[in-house]
Amino acid sequence: MIIKKLSLCLLLVLPILVFFSLPSLATQGRATTDGTRVRREASTEATILTDVQAGETFEILDQIGDWYQVQVDEYVGYIRSDLVEILQEENVTPTEATQEQPVENTETQNEQPTEQQNPEETKNEISVYIIPVIYASKTDIIPTGTEIITQNTINNWCYVQYGEKTGWVIKTELDKLNQTPSQEEPQEPVETSEEKKGYINTSSANVRASGDMEAEVLKAIPRNTEVIILEEGEEWTKIRVDDLEGYVATRLISSEPTETTSRALMEQRDSKRDTYYVSVSSANIRQESNTSSQILGTLSKNTEVIIVGEEGDFYKIEFNGEYAYISKDLVADHIENTDETNGNNSTGNPPANSSGQGIVDYAMQFKGYPYVYGGTTPSGGFDCSGFTYYVYNQCGYSLSRSCSIQASSGVEVGRDYLQPGDLLYFAGWGTSELGHVGIYIGNSQFIHAANETRGVVIDTISSGYYNEKYMGARRF
Repeated sequence: MIIKKLSLCLLLVLPILVFFSLPSLATQGRATTDGTRVRREASTEATILTDVQAGETFEILDQIGDWYQVQVDEYVGYIRSDLVEILQEENVTPTEATQEQPVENTETQNEQPTEQQNPEETKNEISVYIIPVIYASKTDIIPTGTEIITQNTINNWCYVQYGEKTGWVIKTELDKLNQTPSQEEPQEPVETSEEKKGYINTSSANVRASGDMEAEVLKAIPRNTEVIILEEGEEWTKIRVDDLEGYVATRLISSEPTETTSRALMEQRDSKRDTYYVSVSSANIRQESNTSSQILGTLSKNTEVIIVGEEGDFYKIEFNGEYAYISKDLVADHIENTDETNGNNSTGNPPANSSGQGIVDYAMQFKGYPYVYGGTTPSGGFDCSGFTYYVYNQCGYSLSRSCSIQASSGVEVGRDYLQPGDLLYFAGWGTSELGHVGIYIGNSQFIHAANETRGVVIDTISSGYYNEKYMGARRF
């Protein structure tokens, strides 16, 4: 009987000894109001065990809904969580059993959540605890990719909200969970919706309302202008420049700016273009602006030259589609009258009349004549504007030798209303700028001085190259 009583006493005393011999790991709380009631159960209807005053500390053992299970002196009961402040562990006033533990142990306990993480828990999820204590009950697992909002942080613990749930998580594990998304964040902008850029590779390109040579010109943009490519095609590319959208011939756009050599830079600066004429019987055209430079060719008297700049004693001119130089002493700003230019040395039958058909009949006599750059007579050959200049002047019209001036003279005529004798204008080879002229003869055909290989020939504007290059017509 005595032995049974001793055994019963040991069973009662042993848990108490164990309780006081183990260090307390419970989180500390502090009452936020005077007369905070400790109840026997987690209910406002439960029996009141004792009261605590504002600032008084106690241990939090667990959490049940909106209640904390606490130990106040010898009482274990419940306090509403909204009446409790969770304390930073280094500021806690520990219980008698906890006071016996060295400060180093407390710091070690603060670090334990990171060091003692269960090995089976992967880096792709994180455990949720009822209260910020490592041995507290786990209520949930948060998988990777879940949006987590941190509402409070105490040492290595974070009180978080995920969806409609809340709870305590270990801060270091939360940081690990966030590593993967944060590493992926820099990749988000790589949604390469980057706008493709291009650069104008000619001195000037027309932006048109549609992909058609006859479409309205919205704007002219200079070399190396950066454009945004919206739609790229073989013939036309839709672009945006500033706030304007339109179409530019695809061949006039490059992926990189063109080299800005001294010639290209000068070309961009040249806004004034003057027309001069060779004033001597033969003038050398040189590659550079000096008399020892290579001779690129010669021009005969009264040949038109387009002045785009000047360097010392030389003019910079357009020659065979490029830039070259001629001495200033060899040109004048007017044509000198000669027998040849007055028509006294002309060939072919004189024009019957000055009507459109009369112009055509006279021009047709020169079919097969040679093409000569700068040529303006049957005996010396023709270039394109030299041919139209000669024919029109022989028919009684005062037409300029300059192709650009011809294109701005007379009255503009729509393509559907062409008549024999109208002048037709075309873009030059490899550019969208004016570069060629001929005389319309009817049935979608025209006569012109084409090139050195073909001479004066008849071509069509209903298809092929000249259909694409067609720019407009003028009537005199």
